[in-house]
Amino acid sequence: MKSKSSGGLTLWIVSIALAAQTGCAPKVVRPPLPSAQMKSQMGAVGIVGARYEPDTDFSRPIPSKPLAALAGMGGGLAVGIGSGAVCFVSWGYAWPFCGIAIWTPGMMVTGIVEGVDKGVTIAEIKAGTEALREATAEGEVQDTLRDVVVGTALRQVAGRSVVAVPAGGPRGPKEALTYAHLASEQLDTVLEVGVLKVQLRRVARSGQLETYGPSLSFESWMNPTLELAVEARVRLVRVNDGSVLFGRSYDYSSHSNTFMEWTRDGAQAFRDARATALQHLGAEISADFLGPFPTSEPTPAEPASEPPDAEPQVRLKRLGQWLTPKATQQGERG
Repeated sequence: MKSKSSGGLTLWIVSIALAAQTGCAPKVVRPPLPSAQMKSQMGAVGIVGARYEPDTDFSRPIPSKPLAALAGMGGGLAVGIGSGAVCFVSWGYAWPFCGIAIWTPGMMVTGIVEGVDKGVTIAEIKAGTEALREATAEGEVQDTLRDVVVGTALRQVAGRSVVAVPAGGPRGPKEALTYAHLASEQLDTVLEVGVLKVQLRRVARSGQLETYGPSLSFESWMNPTLELAVEARVRLVRVNDGSVLFGRSYDYSSHSNTFMEWTRDGAQAFRDARATALQHLGAEISADFLGPFPTSEPTPAEPASEPPDAEPQVRLKRLGQWLTPKATQQGERG
């Protein structure tokens, strides 16, 4: 039965040899947020969604159980050879390496058995890949992210005009639009949002290694644990001169599953996690750029003429008329 290692010297040494397998989490440096002064000077804001498809990158298991078994055997052999070399060079003083080297045949056999048990068949990987392809093709992630930003803003922002601009964003990540054509719509700034990347990536491991008794586990090679990672980008552009006032990147990482868990039932787990990621990113972007900001005089909240849950959807349907929230309410009362 698989058990967690005690973290002794032997496995600490082996963990160095397996650095390529375990990896290490990179230090994340968060970009700065827009200042309160900048937020207060944004004026009437149009939210534009990108028109390009995000880059996709899906890590997969080793394709077939025989190859997984071969990888497990090779992993055991590599660790044994490396440990034996260190034992020989140190004249046996690095005794933990010597013990690992002696157990090389046992690790190779364990790796083969683990590969047969934990490996994924070629047919399963093909079916999962097809499910991901269909899920990716159906998702209108750019429009969804834009609508979440607008809907969140309409629920939380008072005294500011926020509208969605349909089909007005860049066609590629490197295209820099100026939005001068929106000056006639009485917009002061444009908040351009776009999803750059959607990944199923290997989870960076750290700390204790998994073992089968004295043998190491190589399951993270054969059938890795994957997390959904979504990266988005925001540009704040002034309409009258096209200057970029602010830019910022956002990222979201989900819980982890195996490849087969992500792709089961038509990749439903992937679809759900992607929807959660877009909701999270949209709410974060809206809070950072369209959240509370200083005003000269507080704007009193007007009573809602519709239930709060229905309000964003009703306004979204009328965005083609370029109505502000206050104008929408006045039109309903009239």
